[in-house]
Amino acid sequence: MSTVQPALPPEGYAMTTAQILYRIPDFRHRVMEYFWRDFDLAPDYPELNRFLETWQKTGRSALVAVTITQIQDRPGAANGPLFLLN
Repeated sequence: MSTVQPALPPEGYAMTTAQILYRIPDFRHRVMEYFWRDFDLAPDYPELNRFLETWQKTGRSALVAVTITQIQDRPGAANGPLFLLN
């Protein structure tokens, strides 16, 4: 029986998590939260930017803030919150 190996991310890509805070039109006084996770390439984050562009094109909810955290699997790599987009 063969074992299926998970696909490895492209070179330089690492697991990235974005906490997205947004408001929906019906409840402007409430801030909602969404977590996005995927392999992405720092510092430009092309996958996350593509997702956020699609989010903004739909126009269903206004972004409040995006906090990005990336986990690096190399020794000595900095892990933790990288920056906040407002």
